[in-house]
Amino acid sequence: MRRPEPPVSLFLGYLIGAGVMMLGGVVELLLGIPAERRSLEAIARPLSLLRGATVPRATGATIAFSPDAQGTARGGGQ
Repeated sequence: MRRPEPPVSLFLGYLIGAGVMMLGGVVELLLGIPAERRSLEAIARPLSLLRGATVPRATGATIAFSPDAQGTARGGGQ
C-alpha cells in the first residue's frame, strides 16, 4: 500500500496553479482586446481572405478547396 502524500504537496500545487492563473490575468490585461459579444470575424479578418493565402489540406485529401473573394468555399463536394 502506498503512503499518502503530505498535505504540503497539495497546498504547493494549488499555490503554483494560482500563480499561473494570476500571471495569465496580467498577460490578458497587457495584451487583451475588447472582444466580448463580438464574432471572431469582427475582431480579425479571416486568413482565407488574404491574397495569395492557401488553405492547408489534410494528408490524403482528394477534394480541392479554395476560398473565393467573398470567403465562401469553392470546390468539389461542397
